[in-house]
Amino acid sequence: MPSSSRCPAPSRKHRPEFPAKGFADLHGARQWAAAFVHWYNVEHRHSGIGDVSPQQRHAG
Repeated sequence: MPSSSRCPAPSRKHRPEFPAKGFADLHGARQWAAAFVHWYNVEHRHSGIGDVSPQQRHAG
């Protein structure tokens, strides 16, 4: 993988609300993942794309 590639994997465990002991069930994991994807794509600013969110970059 090129060094310029970005992946949410390094970020996911650094979010404070990531459960240290894992998830109680599949439903809880899915809920957390959906919230994380929203944060990562809509709220989180990415330095590699000009300190904007992917949603902002896509919308122009």
